[in-house]
Amino acid sequence: MKNLKLSLVQQCVDAPVCSTIKDAHSYCVDPESSSHFVILDELVLGFNRNYEKIHEISWSAQCPDEKVVAFDFLSDETVLCAVLKSGVVLTARPGEDEYMMEVAQCVVDLDSCVTAAQWSPDFSTLCITTTSNIIFLSRDFDVITQDELNPSRQGSAELMTVGWGSRETQFQGKVGRKGLQAPDAESIPVQLDPTKDDFAPSISWQSGGEYVAVNSVDAVEDKHVRVIRIWNREGELISRCVPLAGMESCLATRPVGNLIATARRLNDKRSVCFYEKNGQRRYQFDLPRSRERHSADVKIEYLAWNADASILAAYFVSESAKQFWIDFYVVSNYKWDLKFVHQCSGPLTNIFWNTEKAEKIHLLSSSGEVVCLSFETAYDYEDLVVIAVDGCESRVTDFNKGTVPPPMSHSTFSTESEIVEIAGGFGLHAVLLADSTLLICKKNSTEGVGKLAIISKFSLPKNGLYYNLQLNSENSVSAISCDDCYTVLKFDFSSGELKEKVLYDSNTPLVWHKITESSQLIVQESDGEWIQITEGRRESFILKRSRSGWSRKCIWVESGKGLIELNRDHELTWNGNVLAANVGSFSVGTNFLLFITLEYQIKAVELSCLASLEPHRIASISGRAVERGATLVCHEKGGTRVWMQMPRGNLELIHHRTLLIHKLKKLLDAHDYATATAEMRRQRVDMNLLYDHAPSDFLEHVEDYINAVDDADFINIFVLNLQHEDCTVTVYADSYPGRKAKNDIKLLRVCQKLRQIILNIQDVERKHKLFTVALSCFVQESHGLIVEALTELRNTALAAGDSGLELQKKWLLHMSYMVDAKLLFQHALATYDLGIALLIAENSEWDPKEYLPLLNGFRAYKPAAYMKYQIDLHLQSFESALKHLATIEDRFEECLGFIKQHSLYQQSLLIFKEHAKWRDVYLLYADYLVSRRLHKDAMLLYSKCEAPEKILECYVNLNDYKSFTKLADKMNLAMAERVPKLLKMASALEKTSSWVDLAAVYRCLGTEKYSKNILESLFKGFQWTVALQEFRDTHEKEIFEAVENRAHSVEASVTIWRQSLDQHSRRLKEVVANKKELFGEWLTGERDVDNDAQSEVFSEASSIISKSSKLSRMSTASARRRKQIDRKKRSLKQGGQYEDCALLAAIKDIYSAIDDQQDEMCQLLPALVECTCLDYAIYLQKELTFLIDNATRLAQTIWPSYISFENLPGPIHEICRGEDGVIRLPPDGFLPQRMVIEPELVRPVIRQNIDWKLDILK
Repeated sequence: MKNLKLSLVQQCVDAPVCSTIKDAHSYCVDPESSSHFVILDELVLGFNRNYEKIHEISWSAQCPDEKVVAFDFLSDETVLCAVLKSGVVLTARPGEDEYMMEVAQCVVDLDSCVTAAQWSPDFSTLCITTTSNIIFLSRDFDVITQDELNPSRQGSAELMTVGWGSRETQFQGKVGRKGLQAPDAESIPVQLDPTKDDFAPSISWQSGGEYVAVNSVDAVEDKHVRVIRIWNREGELISRCVPLAGMESCLATRPVGNLIATARRLNDKRSVCFYEKNGQRRYQFDLPRSRERHSADVKIEYLAWNADASILAAYFVSESAKQFWIDFYVVSNYKWDLKFVHQCSGPLTNIFWNTEKAEKIHLLSSSGEVVCLSFETAYDYEDLVVIAVDGCESRVTDFNKGTVPPPMSHSTFSTESEIVEIAGGFGLHAVLLADSTLLICKKNSTEGVGKLAIISKFSLPKNGLYYNLQLNSENSVSAISCDDCYTVLKFDFSSGELKEKVLYDSNTPLVWHKITESSQLIVQESDGEWIQITEGRRESFILKRSRSGWSRKCIWVESGKGLIELNRDHELTWNGNVLAANVGSFSVGTNFLLFITLEYQIKAVELSCLASLEPHRIASISGRAVERGATLVCHEKGGTRVWMQMPRGNLELIHHRTLLIHKLKKLLDAHDYATATAEMRRQRVDMNLLYDHAPSDFLEHVEDYINAVDDADFINIFVLNLQHEDCTVTVYADSYPGRKAKNDIKLLRVCQKLRQIILNIQDVERKHKLFTVALSCFVQESHGLIVEALTELRNTALAAGDSGLELQKKWLLHMSYMVDAKLLFQHALATYDLGIALLIAENSEWDPKEYLPLLNGFRAYKPAAYMKYQIDLHLQSFESALKHLATIEDRFEECLGFIKQHSLYQQSLLIFKEHAKWRDVYLLYADYLVSRRLHKDAMLLYSKCEAPEKILECYVNLNDYKSFTKLADKMNLAMAERVPKLLKMASALEKTSSWVDLAAVYRCLGTEKYSKNILESLFKGFQWTVALQEFRDTHEKEIFEAVENRAHSVEASVTIWRQSLDQHSRRLKEVVANKKELFGEWLTGERDVDNDAQSEVFSEASSIISKSSKLSRMSTASARRRKQIDRKKRSLKQGGQYEDCALLAAIKDIYSAIDDQQDEMCQLLPALVECTCLDYAIYLQKELTFLIDNATRLAQTIWPSYISFENLPGPIHEICRGEDGVIRLPPDGFLPQRMVIEPELVRPVIRQNIDWKLDILK
């Protein structure tokens, strides 16, 4: 459906130049510098791209009056090469040589002459045909091989067949049998007309130089006919093409593939026929009937594909009518369309495609006019009406009515001359014909689908070549005209007559123009320069120069005052700023820009966001994958439909998700829920968007949503698809930029709101219609509400009267779609309505043996409470079963057993709170707590039940001697009964080292009898002052000895603590210094991390030093690994990985012991004074004070207030481990990105607020 358009016309119309090169022999181009070379009778002239003469080389002195057969520019060595008819080969290097020198004589036979010559595309082989021979020459002009021009032998690649599969071997029927007897008109030799055919051979190389096709004249059955033979580059005959009646002299080899094309005229019909490399004929297409292309007076002198095989050009000559034109054909789905016709002012001396730029063709006329045409392909559409040009019969497809695959169409549009340019806009089509006729067309729906009606017809001045046609308004068009100069012309036809106005003229070739709504003219020149014309004044444009030269793929966006351009580097730009790279095609609509990347992802961007979006933001937009080679045709303005053409030519229609969401957003904002829901269901859009688009707004208009949709099925789809996640930040994040996820209880809010509205509907019939939605809301909100849903279902069905049973079946069937039948049956039993359970079982088509015995068994239980109890037992709902069982008076013992069996003690407290036999239940629970050694909880229940004996036992088990004594006194418990219980408590307290409480228990037993036990407990609890107060009179000696021994023990401990502090602190200082030195060497690379950290694999991850190793695979998260590390942290072995951790832990233990010692000193020092050990007390206080002061100062060094990297405990590779497990060394002077606060890092504190010192000892 693409049409061929002129994108640039470059021509030389300078009279002196044209007169100089008039009647030139041949013409060639340097594709790199765009220099032109023309060979005349005596000279070779070279011109630059501006047609200024830069070279002049003489050649006629060596070979006067010679005819030039071939003239080429060998671009690999920048050498000009001319092959003359006599066989002489001349070469020259432009800019260096003044004369073309003879380098070879390729014809030895004096009776022969060169009839055709052509270089291979890689300039390695020169193929020359003479009167009777074909010669292959190397680059050094040495003969590779020489053969007959028309050998009779078979080629090496020709098919060897005995005729199977031919027409003669196929069943033809009675009529076909007669046809077999008649000769095949396709292969009957037709004598060439000497007046129409010059009998000269034609040569065409394959683009890779693998083979060459030669079209020559041969004698077949005493008739001169055209025959095509194919040779490889070594001169070996590959194949002979199947004979073709009426074959003409033109020949073309397709650069891509193995097709060879030629023309034939037979029975007043001219066709282009295609052969394969093996000589077999493949297919053909007939040329259009216009311009008398089938006439015998018309000849095709040139036939060739461009470099990428996308365009086939054919040069026609009509000597009788003195007409000369070039047809440009494009194929799609094996349908060849005439896409463009170039009318030549006179006969052409030379015509050829550019070898480097596939879209460019070069022409040289006999009058000396040099023209270079550049083409591009584009779709022509307006209001979704697409026109596919095919000469005078174009195809019209109306996408509004349907998508018709090419080459089919809704209608055809016939014109008197071939269409060369189409422009669309304002509901109109401006059509420019090859004879400079301008047609204004409009879609006429009354005449049929896709019919175009001509509403105006004008003749443009025939003073130039028109291209880049633009429809500016309903009454004016504009175009670029190429004549003596390049002119932007505006044609106004508002008055019914065509009025011409010159807007801008330039000597520089123009590529593209646009007249804006503010009447400003924007023009792009061939050098990529952009200019703006305002009221005749030239002004600078917002875009100075295109990034990669000129491009005609431009669209002016009036709403955003910006230019969208797809340049040659496949960059999509907005006012010169790159939006996206690697873009193949794009389409602009009312609100969106769509484009397909070269990775074949189709993306959409809002036009209003183009100015603010950055390339990385557009690159992150999620796209939809499309078929490889897909091209955007157009998309619906304000709609969602997008049309693409696939590589095979077929069309594909999609609804782009971004466009669809944009449309849905508008519908939801307008509260058009009916249309939005139908569109979402049709396009499979997540129904969560109804709520997620605007949650609060939807909740306010839920009733409007129900009334608008009014369809239970549609609403159920919405309810059952509800999810907790917000689809505007997940699936449709591109359409909601900036949205952040919220912790929203969506399911709860929506389901409750919908259920509330539906259950409150007053219209009974409508309520029954939408009742399934309420059931869906119950189930979707929580499976725990299924019982409530079944209860509501039962009540609503009962209120419906006679129709209740049918409604009940219908609604239960709906619930069975959402909930498994077995689960639904269980929940139905939980309603205690066996009728509903029976209906569910019947709907599920279960075997009656599976459910009838169960239901009948439940019905047999009396009373109803006991039946409910049995149902709860079946459902294993034990708490509910206990509630029902508690209401039956004669089953209390069964109730107690049920509580014990299922451990329902806690639930029984509430159930039996008001029950007459609550005390028995409480005692049962208390006994259970005692069995679990929860004596404190059991004591509370015993107190509630007024059971003092039980309470007393709890006090004993809790070792609460004070409460025990108080209650025993209240109960007047005898001493004989108290003693065993107190001794039991004493034994338990001794095991837990509760020495103060143990002494108190022994006092309760009797101070005199248990004085030794009391004194021993006080000694072990370091209660020295208490021991002196109570037992100084009776046990003074034992007390003094114990105090002195304890003082010596404390003195030894202080000495050990001081020595350990000194030793550990010195070692820690060494370890920290070594770590700092090692870290510095790692950073500077002086040491290998592999050897030090036992790692193997490293990678640089940033500009700073960053290394990772196999140690990264080690995780500290596993319990086993953690235990190993904890053990290493307690090992003081020198050189260990965790030695600094162990040292810090050991020092912290010392600090803790010093701090705890202060508590004992409050009693030990006074006791030493009373024991007449004053000097020793002074010494001990002084030593401990010194130790505390020293430890407090040392803590500032061991745990500094401002830590550095080396102060962090543990091995370096563990300190530098990131969250992802990768080890990264920070730069010098910086800390890791994260740090683990280990216990060793926390500085210990020795309390200073304990008053343990005595002033008399200072």
